[in-house]
Amino acid sequence: MMPGYACGWCGEEFVPARSDALYCSGRCRVAAHRAGPGKGAAGSPAPVATVPMAQANVSLAADLLAAIDAAAKARGITRSAFVADAARARIALDKA
Repeated sequence: MMPGYACGWCGEEFVPARSDALYCSGRCRVAAHRAGPGKGAAGSPAPVATVPMAQANVSLAADLLAAIDAAAKARGITRSAFVADAARARIALDKA
């Protein structure tokens, strides 16, 4: 899991499916919208993501990209989120 991304409503850590995601779920997004701007759970200030984002352009074999897209779709996340999760998992294995 990507440390530092906290849901703007409930505060739970989450892996964003989109680079601009602020909430861990639709339920939290709707609750925050109904509460009004600048409010988190119980009226506290909404937490802010602390991990900076960066973009990278990579070239992959077409069949690998298709497999990544299929796996990401099956998990309900974006290609970027899938690649980031896979990279984090591999880095963690290499450190172990």
